[in-house]
Amino acid sequence: MGRLDEQVALVTGGAGGIGTAVARALAAEGAAVVIADIRDAEGTDLAARLGGRARFTHLDVTSEDDWRRALAETERDLGPVSVLANIAGIIDWGPMEEQSPESFRRVVDVNLTGAWPGMRATAPSLRRAGGGVIVNMSSLSGLTAYAGVGAYAASKWGLRGLAKTAAPALAPDRVRVCSLHPGAVRTP
Repeated sequence: MGRLDEQVALVTGGAGGIGTAVARALAAEGAAVVIADIRDAEGTDLAARLGGRARFTHLDVTSEDDWRRALAETERDLGPVSVLANIAGIIDWGPMEEQSPESFRRVVDVNLTGAWPGMRATAPSLRRAGGGVIVNMSSLSGLTAYAGVGAYAASKWGLRGLAKTAAPALAPDRVRVCSLHPGAVRTP
């Protein structure tokens, strides 16, 4: 019997890197895991390898329509979500003056803006589950600054702030909201 039996977890960015590790850990503890990612082949393969109540759904975190569809499918197939792990993230390295405005916006859209519709769309499901947790994967870059990662650092500082403002708003519904701040992790 796992610590997360009867729980339903949705993991964005679940098809690779930290997201895959989180999906595996949640499944090992008994949770039904929805691997949500734009990498369909990798996500489908991981869900098959995890077996049990693991599922894959295509999710572009910047699409509110994708969020609505993914949550509707999850609730229909597994029940209300009790864990939302916002892991999806990208980075673009380089000096600020060499980064294009489009690249800056894309990093912020995926890392920060993409977490917001997920939190917003998942809150009613978390309430139906009787409470739960939202974990936003920030970074050490969300606590301090490093040269060459301006968009990434801005998005991770913002993600931390988003968690801090959502926490007291959702606390009465027994929903905890937090941000994690790992250091550098070698992922694709």
